Amino acid sequence: MPESPSSGCSWVFLVYPLTRIFYDAFTDEAGAAHAGQLLEFFTDRFYLRSLGNSHLVLGVATGDQHHACSDIAVAFLLVRYDFPRARSLRLPHA
Repeated sequence: MPESPSSGCSWVFLVYPLTRIFYDAFTDEAGAAHAGQLLEFFTDRFYLRSLGNSHLVLGVATGDQHHACSDIAVAFLLVRYDFPRARSLRLPHA
């Protein structure tokens, strides 16, 4: 089976950068494995605050996606089925 062009893009833009990030996180400049950088990250107040902010943004973005999915489901139900007073929720056509 021929390889699709999107798999090459996912390798270039997703797999390689993530692999490189994890490699750099667990090695020093000489390439020796160590976890000192991670220990420094989890003990520094600045880095912990930025990690908390990242989790906050992730939570807001995930919550927005959840609402978007439920909004699509409600719109589908309003269009497909006849509910009492459903017409009051529909917008007029332009």
